[in-house]
Amino acid sequence: MNGESPDIKQANLQKLKGLFPELFTENQVDWEKLKAAFGDDVNFAHELIIALDAMHEKLIEQIISSKPQKIITLDSLFTGNDQLKTNTVLQMRDAGVDFKMI
Repeated sequence: MNGESPDIKQANLQKLKGLFPELFTENQVDWEKLKAAFGDDVNFAHELIIALDAMHEKLIEQIISSKPQKIITLDSLFTGNDQLKTNTVLQMRDAGVDFKMI
């Protein structure tokens, strides 16, 4: 765990559920539905990372070092830190990662 409150995690899951309700079964992300929604080529061996809990420099470094092909994160995880958001976008682009914020 990264020290974030379980309430923050739950709030972020609710945001994701609001955007993609079809990806949830019994209030949990349904990985098969997620795979179907984002393409059959998704395999979860570091191809896709979904960040719901927090976003900070150390985590960004860890994510990039795992060499994922795609990352999806909530924009709200940057908590108004536009510099971190811009740096993350640039780092992901430089690493060849398809990075999406929702």
